[in-house]
Amino acid sequence: MFWRPPTVSDLEAALALDPFSFGSEIVGRTKAFAAYAHLVRTRRFISALVEMPLPHGSRQVVGFGGAVFVSERFFQDEIGHPRPGLNARLIASVARKKPVVLSHDEVRRANTSDGLNVAITHAWLRNALTTEQMSAVERLMSTAFFHLVRGYRLLRLFREAASEEAIAHVKSQHVFGTMVAFDGLRAVNPGRLWNRNRALFVAEREHCLSVPASVAAMLFAYSEPILNLHETDQELALAALDGLTDSELARVLNLKLPALKKRWTSLFDRVSCIRPDLVPPPDPDNGDTRGPQKRHRLLAYLREHPEELRPRLRHRFRR
Repeated sequence: MFWRPPTVSDLEAALALDPFSFGSEIVGRTKAFAAYAHLVRTRRFISALVEMPLPHGSRQVVGFGGAVFVSERFFQDEIGHPRPGLNARLIASVARKKPVVLSHDEVRRANTSDGLNVAITHAWLRNALTTEQMSAVERLMSTAFFHLVRGYRLLRLFREAASEEAIAHVKSQHVFGTMVAFDGLRAVNPGRLWNRNRALFVAEREHCLSVPASVAAMLFAYSEPILNLHETDQELALAALDGLTDSELARVLNLKLPALKKRWTSLFDRVSCIRPDLVPPPDPDNGDTRGPQKRHRLLAYLREHPEELRPRLRHRFRR
């Protein structure tokens, strides 16, 4: 099994894993699907697909996790007036072009200041898996989520569990410190379209950090970036972390090879002003060569410090 970011063509199979969380109740299935496709195309959907190889070379979608950064106002409205249909309201806002999902610039600002609210829309796996397969899918989905959001200044995670099975699953993770049930609202409005057995779960940064050995504590831990990288620096480093050669990087970034080499030089020069130890000059005595050694050291640092690669407002240094 392995995980990867989904494409629009994967959405039909991925969203079918948990139909209760599709979020089509307000705007309908066609518009809801178009909203998901827009989020995937604009890279505003933090998501991972887990696939299992099958005989004859085919593959089956066995797990899917998705989340989005949402506005503080949206979170406060959801927690202040808890009711079923979190995903439906979120997807409806995108379909109606009044998104509560943050734009890239809004993520930059929030990640620089107060922190980010993450609404988890999907975290589900296919039925009829063996216990061993389910464990493997869970592990991959957790790894993927940790990889995708680690390094952001997280404020809260929240999600609606949309079935009795989902509620039990969220409780078993011991991540979410607050659970809000909708029993009172359902009693007053027995004819509502939402299925029974739904609940809202919230994980606050302070609560998660109070359990220092937990995965949630590691997720919410945050260090201020120090390299003050340009977005083009981040783009280059993120692609290089996938192990691509310069020729492959040039193709992915739509650059000519000389332009790519200039971008590496500019990145090394900027880093050397702040952390010269990450890009030391060549040492002829031990056979160092400038480019590969600098790249190796810098990428090793960035793997351990993903906050350097997250969108944020850059500081303007005074001369």
